[in-house]
Amino acid sequence: MPSESDSAAGLVRNALTVDLEDYYHSAALGVPREEWDRLPSRVVGNVNRLLELLDEHRARATFFVTGWLADRYPLVVKRLAADGHEIACHGYWHTAVTEQTPEQFRTEVRLAGEAIAAATGSCLRGFRAPHYSIPDARHWAFQILAEEGFEYDSSLVTAQGQQGAASGAEGAAFVLPRGLVEFPPAAWRRPGLDAAGPSLRLLPSAWIKRAVRRLNGRGVPVVAAVRLWELDPDQPRLPCGLWARWRHYHGLADTERKLRELLDCGRFGRVDELPGVRGSQEGARSKGGSVAV
Repeated sequence: MPSESDSAAGLVRNALTVDLEDYYHSAALGVPREEWDRLPSRVVGNVNRLLELLDEHRARATFFVTGWLADRYPLVVKRLAADGHEIACHGYWHTAVTEQTPEQFRTEVRLAGEAIAAATGSCLRGFRAPHYSIPDARHWAFQILAEEGFEYDSSLVTAQGQQGAASGAEGAAFVLPRGLVEFPPAAWRRPGLDAAGPSLRLLPSAWIKRAVRRLNGRGVPVVAAVRLWELDPDQPRLPCGLWARWRHYHGLADTERKLRELLDCGRFGRVDELPGVRGSQEGARSKGGSVAV
């Protein structure tokens, strides 16, 4: 007989998020911007494979898109939106927020918004910092995002201590200054490992599924994150050091299987379908203490 927590978990809608990046956008590889157009792209084929997988599971997702890719692949972005997926912002150049001034960050956000709007005709509601590079809940970037009309962010990885003053329920949404809602991407943990980050690649799927069921049993939605290039084990191997090679290429062969198993263990949709986004902020509260939504 299913337990009460199992029944509760079945009612919780989680969110699947995809960072629409090509392999050469990886921070580990450090490919200079001027070389991006010279490298073979894997975006179109990887998007096609991922959409087939999502259709098989009747799942929708939020795609965090860079303006640079939207300018080069507008039909890809348009197709994602037409298929019912949410399009959100991932900056323009995939530049870490910590490497920008406030003026540069605002310019990047606006450029990205213009590129994505040209492809989809829609406004953006959500943002995720490239490389999860907003350091804490008090950062100036959130004020700019609110001023630019964004409703939510999904950049603060709680297992890395980036949630700042909003410590509390693991994975729970909370309200940032200026009313922006934070939906922390899930950072998978295991005993003895303080943080593994949000990637599905780095831990066994049994740990990930257990975490999803535990949080869903408490009524907490999980915001799962995957980068598009992580689903592509056949991508080109670029020259890099041993540590960078492990960071980027480790686990690529298993990521698609782990994603399938993740989608089998819960209900997954778009971030903008979670409670707290559509202006009501129901279930979230200010950064003095986070609560489940």
